[in-house]
Amino acid sequence: MAVPTSAWYGDEWIELAFPDEWDIDVRRMAGETTPALTGDEIRDSLRRTLDTPTLSELAAQRERAVVLFDDLTRPAPVGRIAPFVIDELLAGGMKAEQIRFVAALGSHLPMTHDELVLKLGQEIVERFPVFNHNCYENLVEVGETTLGTKLLVNREVMNCDLRIGIGGSIPYWTPGNYGGGAKIVMPGICGIDSIQHHHFQAPAIAVERNDSRVGALAEGGRDALRVNMEEAARIVGLDMKVDIVINARREPVKLLAGDPASVWRDARRFGNTHYVTDPGSSADIVVMNSYPQEEQIQASVGLAAPTLRQGGDLVALSHSPKGIGLNHYLHGQWGTDYGGREWHSGLAWNIEAADRVFVISPHLARSAQLSAVENPKVRWYPSWEKALPELTSDHGSGTRVNVFPYAAIQTTFIPALS
Repeated sequence: MAVPTSAWYGDEWIELAFPDEWDIDVRRMAGETTPALTGDEIRDSLRRTLDTPTLSELAAQRERAVVLFDDLTRPAPVGRIAPFVIDELLAGGMKAEQIRFVAALGSHLPMTHDELVLKLGQEIVERFPVFNHNCYENLVEVGETTLGTKLLVNREVMNCDLRIGIGGSIPYWTPGNYGGGAKIVMPGICGIDSIQHHHFQAPAIAVERNDSRVGALAEGGRDALRVNMEEAARIVGLDMKVDIVINARREPVKLLAGDPASVWRDARRFGNTHYVTDPGSSADIVVMNSYPQEEQIQASVGLAAPTLRQGGDLVALSHSPKGIGLNHYLHGQWGTDYGGREWHSGLAWNIEAADRVFVISPHLARSAQLSAVENPKVRWYPSWEKALPELTSDHGSGTRVNVFPYAAIQTTFIPALS
């Protein structure tokens, strides 16, 4: 069977050969083959805003527009949507010279010219100023959230009076959690001090106060991070968020535009029918393909790993040419035994049920393996073909295999969101 790989870098397919005597069960998400939106459908979706005026109406009243967008660690095809956003701004009376773009990187690395072209398209990069966010410099203080996060925000963004975000809505780590919405502001365009407080102090404050705004994601609620980021977006003045739901080919299949909190809510509800995957029965081997978010390979574990029987083998695939470790100024490892402010050593790939964990990538680097060097379960291989002999060593006829072909965007159904 074939699985997709190399998001943004060719979106190629690789073949996974299995022994004939194994029982292979490919677990697919409901919206795998949903057709992509047409240009007319994208334009209509942008004009059907949730709880905000339209882009053209906003543009008619403002002087300087900034369009925030997520980076290549996220699979949203922003370049497919951004030209329509520009059209709406121009229709409202703005001139091209009044529009600029800022990559909402949070504490990720800056994007190169080639990466900006992959994300936005050549024409936008040539026609409009496009800047990387710097979480250490050129920040202005704009207020503080009720959970105590002092907001140090990108200066270029705050110099504009019309603020728009474009990004993806995909499942994110835990059931019921989705990216998108106000995340484009916090951590997207905030300083490192704000980002650190948001991720680690704000949730503790919410627990201490028993904050009534915080609920269980699996029960349809918002967690402390979402509450804090939505308040940050209101303080910053994010006028509109455009969130993109994708199919298995990273094509836009639904677009929601409007108030960041309203967009996140409705996109999550739609995702609960679109990205949802029946995990199937437990298996001796679980193959977790991390497409289309391959730099954060462990973000794909949530749905796949629970289907592994005790003592089975988990296989994690990534073909991103940027490697399997996301360079992250807050969480990343920057030396042998040290890293960003919130880096900590520990046993990576500590999957309790697994007897072995096979991490497969043709772009392995020793530095990306350091966090798991003390974990005897982990095996590192450059290809499926190289790993297969060891993988088959303990598995004979009748071995049951679950394959999740795009595990990074597959999730379970949450009844409270239906």
